[in-house]
Amino acid sequence: MKGNKIEKDSPMALKKKNKRERLINAAIKLLSEKGYANTKIKDIASEAKVADGTVYSYFSSKEDLMMKALTESLHNKLIEVKQITSQETDVRTKILKFFDIHAIVFTQNPHIAKFLIEDIRQIKEYYDKYPSFSIFDEYREYMKEIFNEGIQKGMFRNVSAEAFGLTVIGAMDFVLTQWVLKKQNFDLRNMVLKIIDLIHYGSGKENE
Repeated sequence: MKGNKIEKDSPMALKKKNKRERLINAAIKLLSEKGYANTKIKDIASEAKVADGTVYSYFSSKEDLMMKALTESLHNKLIEVKQITSQETDVRTKILKFFDIHAIVFTQNPHIAKFLIEDIRQIKEYYDKYPSFSIFDEYREYMKEIFNEGIQKGMFRNVSAEAFGLTVIGAMDFVLTQWVLKKQNFDLRNMVLKIIDLIHYGSGKENE
């Protein structure tokens, strides 16, 4: 320790980080299973194996915990996917891989998809306070970045990157919503790949 500060990699700092991660993971699990209204702070603390009061050492309220669990899990996944897709030189492959990875994650962890689609929309107070908040803002910005790269490389027409980002992320949001609401009764990954193919190449037949 230096003064009153805790060193970033000190045992105490790592212990605090571990507790915080456990709380976030517990919140996502319970909120997806029980819903926002039926999940209590004490339930989250119990699932994370910490004392009830410990939660308030890291988060100001259940709403704060839920919002940070959402934004941080998405942000961390986006960083991971960016690292993977950055190795690709073909822009279309980048987009395809970006959504393919997410489709696999959601298929293997449906509680995360339910959390994103159903539970977050229950926090009316948060949206009243922050009406411009969008869970997929970072994703849309990344799609715009990739699209502009495609324009520069001559792979895409020079049209609106904003429209492209809204179209792609909007389609993915809707498909994920249908998958959650219909209790995963269709192959999410297969549907995602078909939609990306439609966005890339349209619905016309190839010239023979």
